[in-house]
Amino acid sequence: MEPLLTPRQLAVVVGASESSVRRWVDDGEIHVARTSGGHRRIPLSEALRFIRQSRLSVVRPDLLGFPTLSARKGPLDHAGQVGPDKHNGSDNGNGDGQSKADVLRLILESGDGPAAQGLMVGEYLDGEPLSAFFDGPLSDAMQKIGALWRNDLNGIVIEHRATDTCTQALQNLRGLIPKPAGTALRAVGGAVGGDSHSLASLMAALVLADLGFAVENYGADLPIDLLANEAERQEAALVWISWICPGSETAQQQVHKQLLAATEHLGRCGCQVVIGGRGWVNLPPTRPANLHTLANMSELAAFASGLQANRATLVTN
Repeated sequence: MEPLLTPRQLAVVVGASESSVRRWVDDGEIHVARTSGGHRRIPLSEALRFIRQSRLSVVRPDLLGFPTLSARKGPLDHAGQVGPDKHNGSDNGNGDGQSKADVLRLILESGDGPAAQGLMVGEYLDGEPLSAFFDGPLSDAMQKIGALWRNDLNGIVIEHRATDTCTQALQNLRGLIPKPAGTALRAVGGAVGGDSHSLASLMAALVLADLGFAVENYGADLPIDLLANEAERQEAALVWISWICPGSETAQQQVHKQLLAATEHLGRCGCQVVIGGRGWVNLPPTRPANLHTLANMSELAAFASGLQANRATLVTN
């Protein structure tokens, strides 16, 4: 069962008065549940949604179930350093001016799950798009970790530990995103068959879920034809397919053939297909109109937002 907060608890969490929280509830800014006795209770996901939307400072993260919410205390300045806290003007929490990517890299290398979750949830509650965090600090951190093996074979062990720590933190973050509306567009996706990399697909799922899509992420190593069948069954509006390691030329041609056949079929169902990752090389120049190659998570967010806008226009007309 989802944890519930009293108005007084939420007031303590954000450093506000209880009367302010009650006013936000009365104004419809916070949605509450009622106990059998009629007392107001605020679901944790709703509290997090309101904090993020209002960009409030969290002064008691422990009441939300997090020992700490961030490994840094302020936004990055233009030089890429952690600056003063945007809420209280204090110095950065790292004490050494490290970039956000470096802080995250050190956390992931050490396998510190609580710190990784705290940083990611802190970023989420700060109200910044998840796509920007994934394309920036997280991408930079993982790329540096992935290059460690070139100088030390132990880097392979570190990368595996970091990937597992990152995966767990992202999965926990996904549980905090509000459930989609019943009318939400559906999206399904995963990595192509033979590709064991799952992080990119998980990040794509988070970006889309945060935009309000009803999301099913099937992770790594999923044959494209099976993914297409599931997309058709669920009447999905969007399919994402990641591919990190392309393999041999023969393997590439086989995947390309599967992709084009599935995309053409899904196009007749009104479904858009987006692909991303280093594996998508040497694709045939002639492609179905509903197939789109995207370079990063920010492009995915923009494309998905466009789909939602088009659907809203069709509904209103």
